[in-house]
Amino acid sequence: MVCTKNCVLKVKPLLKENSKFIHLLMQMGGRSNTVVGNSGGKRVEKRNEFMPLEMAWSVIKERGACPRATRDLELNTKNRNDAIHSEHIQYGPLNLSDEDYWVKAAEHWNTTVDVAKNSNCSNCIAFDISPRMRKCMPLEGDLGYCWMHHFKCHKDRTCYTWAAGGPITENEVSKKNQKKSE
Repeated sequence: MVCTKNCVLKVKPLLKENSKFIHLLMQMGGRSNTVVGNSGGKRVEKRNEFMPLEMAWSVIKERGACPRATRDLELNTKNRNDAIHSEHIQYGPLNLSDEDYWVKAAEHWNTTVDVAKNSNCSNCIAFDISPRMRKCMPLEGDLGYCWMHHFKCHKDRTCYTWAAGGPITENEVSKKNQKKSE
């Protein structure tokens, strides 16, 4: 196959787990070549189409593919662990009954433990539980996607960067957050 420097072939390995995008990209126009062969005595032509890399990424962004951390366990774990250990984030608690965590969070926010416990991911402005994001999550659990720190987070946990105004429940708001983060 012939492919000039900016073609979708370079993107395909990154999209393996999202075959609907590969199919969509292969259907769209651009450079092409035709492979001719024989099958059962009949001439068979298979057309392979490519599009410029910039166009491929714009299609993916427009369609709103699941964030990489929802598909890549290693990346999700790295981002979550970074949020746990980072002094300015302190994602937690690991064990929801850990009262010491909630005392520290309350001190950080200069409030009571009860208020700190109610300031959790489930009502954070960065917590995405939109219908499109639900499709990106495991079936069980109370998870959403954190657009601030880029990992799957549990609704009952929190972090020092929590901000009121959530959760995200509309696909359009979810897509806007994704576009901002790319």
